[in-house]
Amino acid sequence: MKKLLFLVILFILISIGCGSFSSTNLKIINNSDYALLDVNFHAFNRSADSPYGSKISAAFGTIDRKKASSREIEDEYWPSYDYAGYIIFKLIASNGNIISCETSMDIRINKRKNEYTINNNTIVEHSDNKRNAIIDIAGPPKTAVFTIYNMTYYDFTNVEYDSVVFGSIKSGKDSRKYVSSGTNFIYFNIQTKSGTDYRCRTEPFTCTKGNNTEYISNHTSVTIVGGETTRTVKYIYDNL
Repeated sequence: MKKLLFLVILFILISIGCGSFSSTNLKIINNSDYALLDVNFHAFNRSADSPYGSKISAAFGTIDRKKASSREIEDEYWPSYDYAGYIIFKLIASNGNIISCETSMDIRINKRKNEYTINNNTIVEHSDNKRNAIIDIAGPPKTAVFTIYNMTYYDFTNVEYDSVVFGSIKSGKDSRKYVSSGTNFIYFNIQTKSGTDYRCRTEPFTCTKGNNTEYISNHTSVTIVGGETTRTVKYIYDNL
């Protein structure tokens, strides 16, 4: 019995001497109208026992607009340690540019507070040490969801709407992206039976805030860009 009690006391002393493994769950809430890419949290310990700080980090990946992501923040130090941290991420601006951003180092992580919200008006540091709100950096938010269905027998490449690239859409497939509310053409490339590649556009399509869908079929009338010839998709494929 005495031996068991000695071992218990020894274990406690070792634990006190070496510190204990602590962790807390950090939740990053993206309440903005933009997807946050390559999100990472970095922090430095600010305890009296570690005046120079011990660095920890956690990768959150991509956090879509109006979504959240949680990660366990772990460090082999005392559970009472308080962390001052910052978040780095990338934004896709309305012009297609990718911008690296960093929040201020004012995110306190401890047992009392373990979440941080990013919104359109969050001030971040970006290129050349400039500081602006996210909405001013990225431009007007794209709040309409647009799904393009390719219901033809043919594959489309370089599909685009509102300067948003939808990529290639194979026959029978679809692509969904965030776009701005408004009226624009759908552009795409189609390679005809003869091997000629044409850039085409549909009739103007209006997207409103929320979900929008457009189906392109064999009999949809499209216009060849430049030549201004208007025919069905099937006619262009078979005869031009």
